[in-house]
Amino acid sequence: EKTVTSRFRYLQAIIHPTTLPGKSNPWSDEDFEWIESHIEPTIRMNTSSDIRIYHDIMSSLNFCNPSVQLVQIWAGIESIVKSKSSNTRHSIRSRCAMLLGDTSEEQKNLYDRVGKLYDFRCEIVHGKKSFILEEYLSGMLDEISENNQSKPDKVSKWSKLRQSYEILCDLLVKMIQDEEIPTIKKLEKMQDEFEKLD
Repeated sequence: EKTVTSRFRYLQAIIHPTTLPGKSNPWSDEDFEWIESHIEPTIRMNTSSDIRIYHDIMSSLNFCNPSVQLVQIWAGIESIVKSKSSNTRHSIRSRCAMLLGDTSEEQKNLYDRVGKLYDFRCEIVHGKKSFILEEYLSGMLDEISENNQSKPDKVSKWSKLRQSYEILCDLLVKMIQDEEIPTIKKLEKMQDEFEKLD
């Protein structure tokens, strides 16, 4: 009977904005069906494994410091893909590609996309670039305004942050649908399989 009511903090995470009170329901019937079919495995995973870390990561995204958000998002991604310490960048890229891509073409595209996003993460984390709140907000506004149409080649820092967040969300959804956190052995096998692609 849709008795779940969504209530959001006044200063909620801008990374994943939702509709304001009085607006239409942000969830569809399909969303409720997905939640209903996956709630039990999620609870099982939450009580028996490391999935609880993701609650902390998602909570931290409520703080509107874009650099901190970016670090937290990538901490979540890296904790799922468990990259090798040698050639970390390749390891993260190939494992994300294999977990999220269904075809070799999708996997290659994801490999390239994740690489660009990871490079952005490294530039911010290692101080080569800054990411201040003003850039965060202007990038978000540009993306949702008509002005963005005039700059199709420009990818804002906000857009890179949002795309990183989407990768994390896709990985979390994959874990919930598979009802398991991928093991190191499985991830290493996936990486080996990716390296055999043409």
